[in-house]
Amino acid sequence: LDSLLRPRKEDDSMIQISNLQLSLQRRLILDDISFTIHEYECLGLIGPNGAGKTTLLKCLSGMIESDRGSITMSSRPIRQQQQTIGYLSQQTDFKPWMTCEQSLRFFGRLSGLDRATLNKRIPDVLHEVGLYAQQAEVIERLSGGMRQRLGIAQAILHEPTFLILDEPASALDPSGRHDINQLILRLKKRMTIIVSTHLLEDAKTCCDRFLVIKHGKLLGPLDNQRNVDQYRIQVETLTPVLPFSATLFPRVEINRINPCCYQFSAQQPLDLSELATTLIQQGWSIASIAYQPIGLEERFLDMVADV
Repeated sequence: LDSLLRPRKEDDSMIQISNLQLSLQRRLILDDISFTIHEYECLGLIGPNGAGKTTLLKCLSGMIESDRGSITMSSRPIRQQQQTIGYLSQQTDFKPWMTCEQSLRFFGRLSGLDRATLNKRIPDVLHEVGLYAQQAEVIERLSGGMRQRLGIAQAILHEPTFLILDEPASALDPSGRHDINQLILRLKKRMTIIVSTHLLEDAKTCCDRFLVIKHGKLLGPLDNQRNVDQYRIQVETLTPVLPFSATLFPRVEINRINPCCYQFSAQQPLDLSELATTLIQQGWSIASIAYQPIGLEERFLDMVADV
């Protein structure tokens, strides 16, 4: 709804990554990476382990400088704007004996926030991430999901405009992942976010689109739209289908799912209307006919498969 109320301008790219290249110990980690991130967008970065996701996020945060290429935010080098960036690493470095409030105050002072700002911001961010009631709780007693939310609270304490999240929900149970995704949805109303993840079905609730990376190279975008497989059609009928001759459908494989559901597959794209016409002529009482949907994870696996 927010994206509808806030129409995207023709060129609202906030962050530009151009021809990024980085080698570590003579190994090419990032290979000519280029893409843009739009204002108030949540971009998902996905790829196999060792693909270069974390290294790329560290470059975006300004912690690592690339060998070649550039990263700009609002037309200025991103390393000059680190005070406007929030970063959550895969491993949060909390002191287990500290309370939530003490930990945020400790890291806030390290990042240069004054006492007055922290007095105002700490209750606000704890409330935002759903930990206000746990502010006096020591960290070692928090659940995994609560610790991740505290990590996000630390990352947004200074009110960044650009938030970087590295696998924020990877070790959480379904309830914890849901909480993190709902929090990201709320945050992207006022900040731009990039999140690395391999939990595609969860992340599609908060990510507007995905970029796929493998062996340090971008394989391309993966949009969050519902795609279909034009090589497979599923037909459901109102009544059980009477026996019929498969010769009516040359070079088409027919699988019976149940008496009222059949799947038609071929090595070339199928014509939906032509198939529907033929079935109706054969007396089929069609309740629904549609191309098979292709899930986000299935499309991702196709992109990263070694051919």
